[in-house]
Amino acid sequence: MFNKRLLKTFKAEMKNVYGLVLIQWLVLVCHILLTFLHSYVLSCLYLKQSFSLVFYLLSVICLFALKCFLQTTQNKQALSLTETIKTKLRKSVFDKIYHQKQTTVFKESTLTQLTSEGIDQLEIYFSKYIPQFFYAMLAPLTLFIVVGFMSLKVALILLLCVPLIPVSIVVVQKIAKRLLAKYWNSYTGLADSFLENLQGLTTLKYYQSDLYYQDKMDREAEDFRKKTMRVLIMQLNSISVMDLVAYGGFGLGVVLGLQEYLDQHITFMMFVFIVMISIEFFLPLRMLGSYFHIGQNGNAAADKIFKLLDSLDDIQESYQESISTLSFEHVTFGYDEKIILKDVSFSLSKGTFLTIVGESGSGKSTIASLLMNLYPIQKGKILYNQETISETMTLYQKITLIKDETYILKGTVFDHLAMSGCIDEEKMMAVLKEVKLFEVFENQGGLRFQLNEGAKNLSGGQ
Repeated sequence: MFNKRLLKTFKAEMKNVYGLVLIQWLVLVCHILLTFLHSYVLSCLYLKQSFSLVFYLLSVICLFALKCFLQTTQNKQALSLTETIKTKLRKSVFDKIYHQKQTTVFKESTLTQLTSEGIDQLEIYFSKYIPQFFYAMLAPLTLFIVVGFMSLKVALILLLCVPLIPVSIVVVQKIAKRLLAKYWNSYTGLADSFLENLQGLTTLKYYQSDLYYQDKMDREAEDFRKKTMRVLIMQLNSISVMDLVAYGGFGLGVVLGLQEYLDQHITFMMFVFIVMISIEFFLPLRMLGSYFHIGQNGNAAADKIFKLLDSLDDIQESYQESISTLSFEHVTFGYDEKIILKDVSFSLSKGTFLTIVGESGSGKSTIASLLMNLYPIQKGKILYNQETISETMTLYQKITLIKDETYILKGTVFDHLAMSGCIDEEKMMAVLKEVKLFEVFENQGGLRFQLNEGAKNLSGGQ
């Protein structure tokens, strides 16, 4: 049901999750009091008894206002929790990449997808799924105690019907776990394939292989569509089963309450209260069931992220010396059997500037990728300060590859700058001023300016 490693990683944040559960429980208490007031008034009207309309209206207004306040507080706390989780996870990924020795163990599209959509899944996982899980356990017990004072028989039968919903969830979970694992593998695999084909489109056309890879992409997309439809069908079926249990249990509660009233074991007000509150025994678990796919997606995303983090080399010793010389010595490299670079040699020293010009497919981007150790060379050496890049160097601490693609995630400017490990807003604003970007965001929320996926709401230069 839960990813143990994920909960352990965010152990400090769990107190905020428990806070969300407490607020949900207090909202339930307000709802119980409101239901009690409504039952009392309906009973007085039915039995033609007098009651204080002013007291009733004031009580309803106060309780409704309290519910609104609690729900607003819950939303704010959930937002704060998700920002903390997203920042912490993305920083963990960034730190791992920054301190690794080579990057051949992952693909850019996989990394981008996991740090955007994968982490967004975990955002909902912590703010919705986990709090709802604990609340769904607490709410029926609270209602059992309240209804038990009126009719222990009705309360006990309603409580015994509640576990039928998690039983159906567990049955679906066994099917969904395998299905969602295949779904995520297909999802990230399709992204990898699409990005590779898009980046290498010119090369594919040059070697007349574009039609072959187009057909391959069509097959992969169709496979992903089928897996997506299976996931949706599974979710719809599980919701139908839970609805059947929830509303069937509610109906049973109404019938039992009526029987108790006719047998004169409870008053009319108690009967009305039971009718109005019975559905609340089942709605929390029914809601948990609707979040079930979120929980499964969160677990699958967490497994992928931890697999990525575990696969990266954790280099403790960083390369402290600055780069003064860089050289290619008789480097030969090719993709499959196509040789792109053959016996290439050149040398650069600190302070010099080199431009490489050539036709499409001649190896310009390949040289840049080799400098970042993205691919293993077949022959020759690449040296930094006369050392090969595979020995002691953690490349990302000393060299950066800036491509013409924009890898900007959906989030605030603060979120993106915080990935560097710095959360000092004054330093962030100083950096933005230095690169002439502060004025762009100043009147639109500053560091809280919301960037769209791929920074589509900024110009290319910005």
